[in-house]
Amino acid sequence: MTVTPDLVDQELNLLSPVGAVHWEGSVSVRGEIAGSPVTGIGYTEIHPPRPT
Repeated sequence: MTVTPDLVDQELNLLSPVGAVHWEGSVSVRGEIAGSPVTGIGYTEIHPPRPT
């Protein structure tokens, strides 16, 4: 599967207040399942793991 952002600049830079960069936004999905092409839309959040 390939997940592609639908819009640019969906990154939220929180380095100053909380020390992390957080990305979230609308995405499109393309790929294959069992040899058949599939497409879709979604919403994704990506953030680095918090230190333990």
